[in-house]
Amino acid sequence: MFRVMLCMGALICGLAWGGALYPFKHDADAKRFHQLLVQYRCLVCQNQTLLDSDADFAQDMKSRMYVQVQQGVSNEMIQADLLRHYGSAIAMVPPQSGRHWVLWTAPIWLLLILSLVLYRRTPK
Repeated sequence: MFRVMLCMGALICGLAWGGALYPFKHDADAKRFHQLLVQYRCLVCQNQTLLDSDADFAQDMKSRMYVQVQQGVSNEMIQADLLRHYGSAIAMVPPQSGRHWVLWTAPIWLLLILSLVLYRRTPK
């Protein structure tokens, strides 16, 4: 029992001594950094945000974003940089465009047109 308590104490002390991996001077910057990491996905891991992923790609992206947030780069500039390098696939919620609406509504329009054609071709 003593060994278990000793191990638990060592673990707790080790956690207390460990500093933040990405230290910020201001809480607002830390919050913005966290929000950015949640908005973008790791391209190596399937359906994981940069915050959740432990892949090398995610670690590099976290370091890159940390530096950008420390330098005061705006969220819009960071987003533009990421979209330019990696495309819309890096965003957890990809930006919507007119193409998306066409893709989502095309089956409905095709079904309506097919129904109209079949209705007109049936004898009365």
